[in-house]
This record gives sequence, structure tokens and C-alpha cells, in this order.
Amino acid sequence: MQMILESRVNRLENLMAEVIELHREFTHEMSAMKAEAAERDRKDKEAQAERDLKFEEHIRQEKDERKAFRQEMRVMEARFEEWLKKDKETQQEQARKDKEEREKERKELVAMINKSRADTTKQLGTLVEDIIAPGAPPLIRQYFKCEPDDFRPRIKKRKGHLSCEVDLLLICEDKAFMIEVKSKPDDNDVDDILKNYLPFLKSVLVSK
Repeated sequence: MQMILESRVNRLENLMAEVIELHREFTHEMSAMKAEAAERDRKDKEAQAERDLKFEEHIRQEKDERKAFRQEMRVMEARFEEWLKKDKETQQEQARKDKEEREKERKELVAMINKSRADTTKQLGTLVEDIIAPGAPPLIRQYFKCEPDDFRPRIKKRKGHLSCEVDLLLICEDKAFMIEVKSKPDDNDVDDILKNYLPFLKSVLVSK
């Protein structure tokens, strides 16, 4: 009986020793696993921190790039505004020069027209004095059988605010002849003479 009891105690002690050894190994393995997990967590945190740092750097670079782009756009806008301003000033200056040039040409054209009119008037005056006036009395004698006793070249008459000038006026005893020299006479000239010149011609004859 004693031997059986001692044998069972020995087995029990052996089992306890095995259990203790297994517990120790399990505890060691658990510590190792915890250490590995802690190491993985540390590495993951370091990797995450590195990724966060890279992401922050990326965000910062994008912000810097956007800031630089906005600054560049402001510079370009300022240059464009300056170009528009200079272009507008250039156009205004060119428009002013064109206007001055047109005004100069207009004045030159007006001066040319006035000179041409003056030359034409002078030529017509010479025509009246040199050709028409000397030939008028013989023409009247030949076709109207009367002798002009009053010969008035370039007669001017004013009545109130109206006035007229007749190139040549010849007055006989019972007739009067008015001669107007026109470069291109038309119906309007005839109407003007009948409407405006004849009243003055009557005034001249009455004053005579």
C-alpha cells in the first residue's frame, strides 16, 4: 500500500512538473508573441508615421504649388492688364493721329476747293469783262434793235436782308437786259433769276 501511494505521488509530481514546464513554455511563447506583436505595432506605427509625414509633405507641396500658381496668375493678369492699357492708349493715340490727319486732309481739300472756286470765279469774271461785256451791246443792237444807254457790269443791289449781284446789266430806253454767266446753267438758275433777281432789277430800273 505504501509503495502504491509513493508511486502515485511520484506520478503526480511528474505531472505537476510537466504542467509547470508547459506553463513556463506557454508563458515564454506568450511573451515572445507579445514582443512580436509589440514590434509589429511599433513598425506599423513607424510606417504610418512615415506615411503621414509623406502625406503632409505632399499636401504642403501642393499648397506651395497652388500658391505659386496663383502668384504667377496674378503676375500674368497684371501684365495682361498693362498690355490692355497700353494697347488702348496706342489705339487712342492712333485714332487721334488719324483724326488729325483726316482733319488736315479735309482742310487741304477745302482749301483746294476754295482755290478752285476762286480760280473759276476769277475766270468767269475775266470772261464777263473780256468777252461777254464787249460783245453784249452789239448783240443787243443786232437782235433787239435798241441802243444800250446804261452799261453796268457787276452790279450789286441790297434790299433789307436780301442781296444779289448781276454780272452785266444793260438798260435801253424801254428795255433792260440782264446777263448772268454760269459755268453749268440749269433750270434752278433760271428759277432763281425769276424769283430773286428780277425784283432787284426792277428796283434798279426804278432808281434809274
